[in-house]
Amino acid sequence: GMDANTYRKHSEAYQGVADFHARLAPMGLASCWGDAPDVTEATTCNARTHLQPQLNKAVSYADRFEKGDVNKKDWILFDAACWSSSRPSRDNTGDRSYLEGVMYPT
Repeated sequence: GMDANTYRKHSEAYQGVADFHARLAPMGLASCWGDAPDVTEATTCNARTHLQPQLNKAVSYADRFEKGDVNKKDWILFDAACWSSSRPSRDNTGDRSYLEGVMYPT
Protein backbone atom coordinates (compact mmCIF):
# COMPACT_ATOMS: atom_id res chain seq x y z
CA GLY A 1 0.00 0.00 0.00
CA MET A 2 0.99 3.60 -0.32
CA ASP A 3 0.10 6.99 1.02
CA ALA A 4 -0.47 8.76 -2.29
CA ASN A 5 -1.49 12.09 -0.73
CA THR A 6 -4.36 12.44 -3.20
CA TYR A 7 -7.10 15.00 -2.78
CA ARG A 8 -10.70 15.40 -3.95
CA LYS A 9 -9.76 18.08 -6.47
CA HIS A 10 -6.61 18.24 -8.55
CA SER A 11 -4.62 21.48 -8.62
CA GLU A 12 -1.04 22.58 -9.19
CA ALA A 13 -0.43 22.12 -5.47
CA TYR A 14 -2.35 18.86 -4.89
CA GLN A 15 -2.65 15.59 -6.80
CA GLY A 16 -6.32 14.74 -7.37
CA VAL A 17 -7.78 11.24 -6.95
CA ALA A 18 -8.99 11.06 -10.57
CA ASP A 19 -5.70 12.34 -11.97
CA PHE A 20 -3.68 9.85 -9.93
CA HIS A 21 -5.98 6.97 -10.88
CA ALA A 22 -5.81 7.86 -14.60
CA ARG A 23 -2.02 7.43 -14.51
CA LEU A 24 -2.21 3.82 -13.26
CA ALA A 25 -3.63 1.98 -16.31
CA PRO A 26 -0.91 3.13 -18.77
CA MET A 27 1.62 1.59 -16.38
CA GLY A 28 -0.33 -1.68 -16.18
CA LEU A 29 -1.41 -0.99 -12.61
CA ALA A 30 -4.78 -1.15 -10.89
CA SER A 31 -5.90 -0.12 -7.44
CA CYS A 32 -8.03 -1.48 -4.65
CA TRP A 33 -10.55 1.31 -5.37
CA GLY A 34 -11.70 -0.18 -8.70
CA ASP A 35 -12.30 1.50 -12.03
CA ALA A 36 -13.83 4.74 -10.73
CA PRO A 37 -12.65 5.69 -7.22
CA ASP A 38 -15.21 7.68 -5.24
CA VAL A 39 -13.46 10.86 -4.12
CA THR A 40 -15.92 11.25 -1.23
CA GLU A 41 -14.77 8.00 0.40
CA ALA A 42 -11.95 9.38 2.53
CA THR A 43 -9.28 7.24 4.14
CA THR A 44 -7.86 10.17 6.10
CA CYS A 45 -9.62 12.47 8.50
CA ASN A 46 -7.37 14.60 10.64
CA ALA A 47 -7.27 18.13 11.87
CA ARG A 48 -4.54 19.92 13.78
CA THR A 49 -5.65 20.90 17.27
CA HIS A 50 -4.94 24.15 19.09
CA LEU A 51 -2.56 22.22 21.38
CA GLN A 52 -0.12 21.57 18.53
CA PRO A 53 2.44 23.98 17.10
CA GLN A 54 1.49 26.00 14.02
CA LEU A 55 -1.66 27.53 15.45
CA ASN A 56 -2.40 29.08 12.05
CA LYS A 57 -3.30 25.53 10.91
CA ALA A 58 -5.46 24.72 13.94
CA VAL A 59 -9.06 23.65 13.32
CA SER A 60 -11.85 23.73 15.88
CA TYR A 61 -13.62 20.48 16.73
CA ALA A 62 -16.84 21.73 15.13
CA ASP A 63 -15.02 22.42 11.83
CA ARG A 64 -12.96 19.22 11.71
CA PHE A 65 -14.76 17.73 8.68
CA GLU A 66 -15.05 20.94 6.69
CA LYS A 67 -11.56 22.36 7.34
CA GLY A 68 -9.59 19.24 8.24
CA ASP A 69 -7.77 16.91 5.87
CA VAL A 70 -10.55 14.54 4.73
CA ASN A 71 -9.29 12.84 1.58
CA LYS A 72 -8.65 9.47 -0.07
CA LYS A 73 -4.93 9.06 0.50
CA ASP A 74 -4.39 5.35 1.06
CA TRP A 75 -4.04 3.10 -1.97
CA ILE A 76 -3.09 -0.50 -2.68
CA LEU A 77 -1.64 -0.82 -6.18
CA PHE A 78 -1.00 -4.05 -8.07
CA ASP A 79 -0.20 -5.46 -11.50
CA ALA A 80 -3.56 -5.44 -13.31
CA ALA A 81 -2.58 -8.43 -15.47
CA CYS A 82 -1.87 -10.65 -12.47
CA TRP A 83 -4.23 -9.57 -9.71
CA SER A 84 -7.70 -8.28 -9.01
CA SER A 85 -9.31 -6.79 -5.96
CA SER A 86 -12.58 -7.20 -4.19
CA ARG A 87 -14.24 -4.06 -2.89
CA PRO A 88 -12.18 -2.65 0.00
CA SER A 89 -13.78 -1.56 3.22
CA ARG A 90 -13.05 1.24 5.64
CA ASP A 91 -13.13 0.93 9.42
CA ASN A 92 -13.21 3.82 11.88
CA THR A 93 -14.71 1.85 14.79
CA GLY A 94 -12.37 -1.08 15.39
CA ASP A 95 -15.33 -3.40 14.71
CA ARG A 96 -14.85 -3.69 10.94
CA SER A 97 -17.48 -1.08 10.21
CA TYR A 98 -17.55 2.52 9.12
CA LEU A 99 -19.64 5.29 10.66
CA GLU A 100 -20.11 8.47 8.64
CA GLY A 101 -19.20 11.59 10.62
CA VAL A 102 -16.75 9.78 12.93
CA MET A 103 -13.04 10.50 12.70
CA TYR A 104 -10.53 7.70 12.25
CA PRO A 105 -8.86 6.75 15.53
CA THR A 106 -5.20 7.64 15.91
